[in-house]
Amino acid sequence: MPRIAGKYGAVVTRQELIAAPDGTTWEVAAGNPELETSGSGDVLADAIAGFLPRKAEPTQAACWATYLHATAGDRLAATVGPVSFLARELRDAMPKVLAELTV
Repeated sequence: MPRIAGKYGAVVTRQELIAAPDGTTWEVAAGNPELETSGSGDVLADAIAGFLPRKAEPTQAACWATYLHATAGDRLAATVGPVSFLARELRDAMPKVLAELTV
């Protein structure tokens, strides 16, 4: 992924790894295969885009959103069950995770 980020001059995130164009990487210690549900990537992209107007740099927005996405997915997998939650449920679970971080 760092090579892709450098080639395109963009921040790239995939599951638990975020890469910046300069080769810097971050790892999120959360997430599970259930995040591969249809629409999950759209939820992550929307979360990243939501942090940008709040003055987050692209790398910070990707790190925050990836963490929220992965943590919400972990919680859903534990409460709803693996391979049984939908992308909209993931989207709806993310604000609670964010609220817990900002308290």
